[in-house]
Amino acid sequence: MQSCHSILLTEDEYGFINRCFAELLYGASAVAMKHVLGDETSQAEELKQLLSSRSASNFPALSKPSWRVIYNVIHAAIYALGDNELETLTGFELNQAINTNLKITSQLWGTYEGGNY
Repeated sequence: MQSCHSILLTEDEYGFINRCFAELLYGASAVAMKHVLGDETSQAEELKQLLSSRSASNFPALSKPSWRVIYNVIHAAIYALGDNELETLTGFELNQAINTNLKITSQLWGTYEGGNY
């Protein structure tokens, strides 16, 4: 059984993650994001269902593979949307998006780059 991990997210970060998932599932950039995600697209769709009824204060503890999918959804949003559209559609500037992913990697894998996941 995989252990689950909690990451303390702000309401803004939680909202940003949800908006990235919404863009993946319903947005104009969905095709590009799914291309970046590849095989993880179906896992991302399942995670969206789990997260849709939650708030940052009751965000579920997730396994490392689930957190990796969230990390990759954010990554896909950054690449598919670019700087200007990212801010317009998610409300987060590029540096805020990157910092959210750094928060995930540093707390789960203990590194800021080249995480061993």
